[in-house]
Amino acid sequence: MATIVVDIPGITGESIEEAGKIDALGIHESIEVLASGFSQTAAPGKSAGTGVHGDIQIIKYRDSSSPKLAQAAANNQNLQTVEIKVLTGPGGDVFMTYELENAFVSRMEHETLDEASTAFFNHHDPSTRSKPSPTSLGGVTSLAANQVSAASGRDQVLPLFPAPRSAYTEHEVERVWLNATSVTWTYRDTGNSVNETAEARLI
Repeated sequence: MATIVVDIPGITGESIEEAGKIDALGIHESIEVLASGFSQTAAPGKSAGTGVHGDIQIIKYRDSSSPKLAQAAANNQNLQTVEIKVLTGPGGDVFMTYELENAFVSRMEHETLDEASTAFFNHHDPSTRSKPSPTSLGGVTSLAANQVSAASGRDQVLPLFPAPRSAYTEHEVERVWLNATSVTWTYRDTGNSVNETAEARLI
């Protein structure tokens, strides 16, 4: 599973990968061509419609960045350049980068239940307020319960899987939609010396 780090100027998160940045659990991006018939002047087989880039959605746990992101959405704030980096894993290489120019938060949602009305795993241990890490069996082990290994090991974000719970917690999942005037995609494969960059204006 890839590691995703989001850098938004002026908004501080609680990333365990890069201090002050935001860890994301997932990212969703879509580009589609809205068909509007065919034009006689268009190239053969090409729709007369235009390409539309949807908002880039990041899925994250609530953290210190949440109030500022909500404020940015409410005020339609220009976030300048937002960078989203996708790494091969914790401490790994960056293989995909998104740069959003004149970015803004177009939508934000906080949720404690999934579509099946099942609570997500809490991202803090309710008893210790420490960030938990998943066990090999999929359970949750508090860092406080294993301070020796926790001192030398890497803290991990829980996977986004639903699990029944007897009590809900307010420290849950939120979704943030970002839009921008332009987006630049960069793919890097350092092992094979591949570096591909493409850019598109969205507005």
